[in-house]
Amino acid sequence: MEGLSFFVGVIGNIVSVLVFLSPIGTFWRVIKHRSTEEFESLPYICTLLNSSLWTYYGITKPGEILVATVNGFGIVVEAVYVTLFLIYAPKGMRTAILVGILDVGLLAVAIAVTQLAMNRDVRIDAIGFMGAALNIIMYASPLAAMKTVVTTKSVEYMPFFLSFTLFLNGGIWAFYAVLVHDLFLGRSGGLIRRSSNFNTQRINHIYIDPHNSHKALMKLHYADLSDASSLRRWLDTILPDEVYNLAAQSHVAVSFEIPDYTADVVATGALRLLEAVSSHISATGRSHIKYYQAGSSEMFGSSLSALCEETR
Repeated sequence: MEGLSFFVGVIGNIVSVLVFLSPIGTFWRVIKHRSTEEFESLPYICTLLNSSLWTYYGITKPGEILVATVNGFGIVVEAVYVTLFLIYAPKGMRTAILVGILDVGLLAVAIAVTQLAMNRDVRIDAIGFMGAALNIIMYASPLAAMKTVVTTKSVEYMPFFLSFTLFLNGGIWAFYAVLVHDLFLGRSGGLIRRSSNFNTQRINHIYIDPHNSHKALMKLHYADLSDASSLRRWLDTILPDEVYNLAAQSHVAVSFEIPDYTADVVATGALRLLEAVSSHISATGRSHIKYYQAGSSEMFGSSLSALCEETR
């Protein structure tokens, strides 16, 4: 399933580029005739605003650099299209007003409100919802040409390739969302203690090293339960919704040989993590974070042969 979702994601990125490039034939005709004729500017204005918001989303949310780059490419392409409309459209004043309201006014308001009135966690969700709403508007925007199509009884001014790639793009990303069971694309984050070897034995059944595979859904960061500042720093960076404390001295014999260390990790370490979570919630204004204490394999059984769920 992971291989299929990765493949569909790659295809989705390719089709997104095709969506941005699909009107090239139309605008070659605009330049050649020095007129936009009856072509509608709304689809390109909406796509420019949509790309701008998703670029902002990709920059704001950690780990979404690909979202920012592909939509950054879309900003450049769509800006060229809208500029050509401003130059050649007979109703240039109307186009300029639409550009000002949608691409400058709304984007400026969105950035100002999310930056000044929201903490980072809420900001990411707000931008995501705005982007999703704009996606709907973008996909519906070619319908602005329907009146011309009905009047002229011709689809000449409703570019087929643009409509087709928008349809294909929406279908592929909807399929991808079903595959990954997540409407907002993201990645899980985890913390490991820094040491001389990369010890992930306990989670090897779910962990894929991102250096060796593009299928990785989990990213590990270095922190230490004995260092409260490192815990707080990474909570502020990752912004988790759930925290699973898997850290413990799991060897029974060794735990009795070094009782001070065992108590520091299992008891005091868990307390440091809880305090870091509480401080993070207070500082960021987030509503809550779920905390799961699951650090001892002796307490909860074998981590591999009897996988458990939090609801059981």
